[in-house]
Amino acid sequence: MTSLLEVRDLSVSFGGVKALSGVSFDVKAGEIFSIIGPNGAGKTTIFNCLSGLYRPTAGAIRLEGRDLVGLPPKDLATLGIARTFQNLGLFEHLTVMENVLLGRHHLMATSLLGNALRLRSTVREERENRARVSEILEIFSLAREADTPIGVLPYGVRKLIEIARALAMEPKLLLLDEPVAGMNHEETHRISEAILDVRRRHGTGMVLVEHDMRMVMTISDRLMAIDFGQHVATGTPHEIQNDPRVIEAYLGRAA
Repeated sequence: MTSLLEVRDLSVSFGGVKALSGVSFDVKAGEIFSIIGPNGAGKTTIFNCLSGLYRPTAGAIRLEGRDLVGLPPKDLATLGIARTFQNLGLFEHLTVMENVLLGRHHLMATSLLGNALRLRSTVREERENRARVSEILEIFSLAREADTPIGVLPYGVRKLIEIARALAMEPKLLLLDEPVAGMNHEETHRISEAILDVRRRHGTGMVLVEHDMRMVMTISDRLMAIDFGQHVATGTPHEIQNDPRVIEAYLGRAA
């Protein structure tokens, strides 16, 4: 299986504080790769580097061999990176369909003038994009809510919609930032199944940061544990669960 994402010797410093120090990992095409570690370990810093919000102090980030360091988020979206956030960024007054359609904005070719004049090409493109969004909503069992305003839907459904909007960007790499935070068991199961279904249908590579260890160990192909901004271990769920360095990082920090 070929590497989709390559991260080499990633380091980030804020003043004299090192948030990351020489972290390296790969994500293969179609793989669900999770990053775990205690609070403050550097997980969000890695995500912010991958999505262009932070520029690393040192190191390389490559998607399909192309260097990403220094590119703004909008360029990364065009290249095939999509991200969800811990805090929902949905528009409550818009419908589910409209929110998910926003994820396809960078794929649309029609101009403001074309939209205003309702040119034939504009109407055709809108119809095609709505059809694609309808397919995505089916994956997440959200088709019945397509015309429902976001503001009246429960939190668990909104989290699904945010993942659906990210998938609408047609990413090669999907960054999932705590997708089941605040969820009950049933909601967590629904999102886990949706993530696995996305991988099965589209072969999308994913990087996951999540504190729900049961969910992480269930759906991940491989995991990387970090602590104090440094790599601790990488391996399968079984290998990570039984690695004494990972156990020490968690239990030692708790103590």
